[in-house]
Amino acid sequence: MPYETFEHTADIGLRIRAKDLNRLFQDAAEGFFNLVTDLDAIQKSRPSPLHEIEMNFQEENVEELFMRWLQELLFVFSTRKSVFLEYRFISLTPMLLKLKAKAARFDPKQHVSRHEIKAVTFHQFHVVQDLAGWLAEVIFDI
Repeated sequence: MPYETFEHTADIGLRIRAKDLNRLFQDAAEGFFNLVTDLDAIQKSRPSPLHEIEMNFQEENVEELFMRWLQELLFVFSTRKSVFLEYRFISLTPMLLKLKAKAARFDPKQHVSRHEIKAVTFHQFHVVQDLAGWLAEVIFDI
């Protein structure tokens, strides 16, 4: 599994390891959506129609970009009740993200609810690159 969760006092953390930036961002999204619902069950049911969501933003560095990514995922889930199933990164650099994703509607009557994520926190947040690839850790307020 490319990501793992870890417990933190009244919160939950996500640790993601990936060989490249695209995998880091996609695995983080999958980890996030698995915290809020059963992503595998939604993917297997392949609800239709899927709708497209576009994101386009630029930040000063990879940590700010990754934080913005997670905040946008939380916003999309909270306001549009959408869960990403497919990812097409048009451009992804340490400072720029352009994405077109295919998403399914989350229906609490049909889908499992796991954690209600209230916020993405800066507590112990970091994103680093080393010889093995990328490592990110983030703690969510639940």
